[in-house]
Amino acid sequence: MFKKTLLAVGLSLFAAASMAATEGTDYVKLEKPMVNAEGKLTKIFSYDCPFCFKYDVGVDPKVLPRIEKETGLAFNPIHLETKGKYGRIGSEFLAMCLLRDKAAGVSVESKDSLFKKAKDAVYVAYHKKGERWTSGEAAFLKTMTDATGISADEFAKAKNDPAVKAMCDEWKLSYDVAKIQGIPAYVVNGKYLIMTKSIRSLDGMVELVKELKDMKQALPLRLRGAGPDRFSLGGRDGGSSVSLVFRLRISSPRHPTFSHLTGSEKGKGLCRNLFRPSTKGFFHHDQIHEGARV
Repeated sequence: MFKKTLLAVGLSLFAAASMAATEGTDYVKLEKPMVNAEGKLTKIFSYDCPFCFKYDVGVDPKVLPRIEKETGLAFNPIHLETKGKYGRIGSEFLAMCLLRDKAAGVSVESKDSLFKKAKDAVYVAYHKKGERWTSGEAAFLKTMTDATGISADEFAKAKNDPAVKAMCDEWKLSYDVAKIQGIPAYVVNGKYLIMTKSIRSLDGMVELVKELKDMKQALPLRLRGAGPDRFSLGGRDGGSSVSLVFRLRISSPRHPTFSHLTGSEKGKGLCRNLFRPSTKGFFHHDQIHEGARV
């Protein structure tokens, strides 16, 4: 009876693990976490990025409310000043608006948001009306001041505010993240960059964010050697112990092949999702307590 229960628990773990997001395909773990991004879904964007505009119109309104409700992650928009002729002043104005929204307790997705009004006005002008503000920076600024009711003189003073400068300086650090796969770039908890090319549906994006948000809460597992090419994987699922055995064959240091004793694809998926080879010949994962040298 115990063996049957253990097998059932084991198969349950197999099914859950085989559905896990794959690092390098669905997401990338950042080598250096973003500043002040824990507990947030960060979006790095630029006013002159057509893909950012498409996501802003067709994706964000449908997924952000769900993500906030289902994960508790706060939306954290970051404008990239290095892209676009008026990227710098765009960042300064949007940072000012974002800080005012926060002070007033207004969501950046609310119709009353100064950030949203400024962003939407520039987006529409650039991507729908073909505006390029050829007469200069003042024309670009006017698009945002007209949309928000904030005068150019008021902005000239506000952009020198220490809080605005600090936010813009912090936003500059996002360039290192943006260059990994381009923008828009969505980052969960400041650690996990979503590979947008892997997203196949709105539901899929929400589920991926949920999984990455809970990444650190994954089931703790322990890897032990059980023979020349056999390893056991153990942990706890609730109050029950779990012990699974699989085979490992190394064709090259960076390309191991795994197989469950039954040869099941779920077993292979479990191993691929949980382990990745390091350059030193060890397998490592955030939740693994012991590694096996190969």
